Amino acid sequence: MKKRILSLLLAVCCLAGIAEARTFVLSIGISNYANPSVNNLPMSSKGALRFRDAMLQQTKDVTTLTSANATTANIMQKLSAICNRAQKEDRIVMYFNGHGDTGGLLTFDGFLKYKEIADQLDKSKANLKFVVIEACHSGSAKDAGISNRNNQVWMVASRADEYSWQGAVADNSYFTLAVLKGLRGKADFNADKQVTVLELFKYAYNDVVNRKGKNVKPDEAQHPQLIAPKTQHNRVLMKYK
Repeated sequence: MKKRILSLLLAVCCLAGIAEARTFVLSIGISNYANPSVNNLPMSSKGALRFRDAMLQQTKDVTTLTSANATTANIMQKLSAICNRAQKEDRIVMYFNGHGDTGGLLTFDGFLKYKEIADQLDKSKANLKFVVIEACHSGSAKDAGISNRNNQVWMVASRADEYSWQGAVADNSYFTLAVLKGLRGKADFNADKQVTVLELFKYAYNDVVNRKGKNVKPDEAQHPQLIAPKTQHNRVLMKYK
């Protein structure tokens, strides 16, 4: 009897010691820039808010930065805080919607290199770091020092020499709309009530290319890119009922 009670106590203690995996989200959208020479992007902040809403279905740990709050310092400070909080069993999700250039992103007040983001994420113990970039020339991230990073998955809106487009009728960009639809279940090709990295990418890629049309001019084409080791392709990004 004593042995049975001891076994039950040990089991309870073990279960209490297992921390529930958490998801930490940083959603960024910049519609207005400090530099008056930079064109405003009316839909970028809305994109960040819509991504936030989608993530709130999975977690309460969501931080949102828009326009004037999305400075280089603020972004890196919030990302650093999330990286410090996340434990081994957790995951980090970062979404950015705004202007991009070769090698990095235009923040409200400056320029943030992709490598700086990847280096910060590498400091975290989290077993998955998922980055979604809605920006022109975002495919340049592949040659900016982010490939084959520890547990990092980057899904970006376009090739390095392409722009990221917004539809004439849509209330946001092609890529963001595709990602959101995919996460809500459209990308669940095998109907197992969860969306993996590869499922989401295939859905987003096909959705964007089809909406843009296959006969567009070369300077109007858009092809989303997945930058991640094959070992990360089957990682689960979203579960739903």
